[in-house]
Amino acid sequence: MEDQAKVNKALSIVKEYLRGKTEAEPTLFVVWQAAVLQNFKCIIATTLPCWTHFVLTYDGENGCWYFDVFTKTDNMVIPDD
Repeated sequence: MEDQAKVNKALSIVKEYLRGKTEAEPTLFVVWQAAVLQNFKCIIATTLPCWTHFVLTYDGENGCWYFDVFTKTDNMVIPDD
């Protein structure tokens, strides 16, 4: 599976996950992605105001996806002294 196909698969996993959680049609975008050997990882965010990020990892050795959902809990400004 090539990188773009993996990105498309990751986006479809997130869309399917969100389908049961919101009525809005979210815009998804890839924040970061990396491929090493047969493995692939990406971070996906949404324009929904839920502050949720999705991390998807493709394990090429076992042919499966790992899907993690993270929600931002804090937002602080730290001044640079």
